[in-house]
Amino acid sequence: MRAEKKLFNDGCCNNIEPIGFVSAKEMYTYLQDVGDLYSPDECIYVFNYSESGALAVYRICELIAKELSRDSKKADEYWGAFLGPGGSIYDVPDEQCDVDYAMKFCEDWYKTKWYDTRDYAGLVL
Repeated sequence: MRAEKKLFNDGCCNNIEPIGFVSAKEMYTYLQDVGDLYSPDECIYVFNYSESGALAVYRICELIAKELSRDSKKADEYWGAFLGPGGSIYDVPDEQCDVDYAMKFCEDWYKTKWYDTRDYAGLVL
C-alpha cells in the first residue's frame, strides 16, 4: 500500500484527506520529491531543507498555519519562505556523523496524519 495523495483542492470543496504513509522511507521520499507536510494534530511543519536531504521542522499552531497558507498562496511560495530562525534541522549522514536524523524523524512521525501544505490551504481558507 502506498501513501494516498488527493489532488490539490480546486477550491470547490473541502474534501481533502490526510496523507497516509506506510513507512518512514515513503514519508522521506514524499518530502524530497513531492512537497512539504503539515500535521495540525501535532502542530508540526516539515520540509526538505537541503540538496543533501536534510529536513527542517517547525512547531506551528493551526492559527499560524492558516496565515502561512494564505501568505504562501498569495506569493506562490512555500511556508518556509515566511519563517525565520526557530526550526530544527534533521541532517543526513556525512563524514562527520553517520546518524541519519532525517530518517529518524520520519520513523518517529510517519504514522501521523499529514497534509501537503498546498492542500491544507483548501481546508482552512
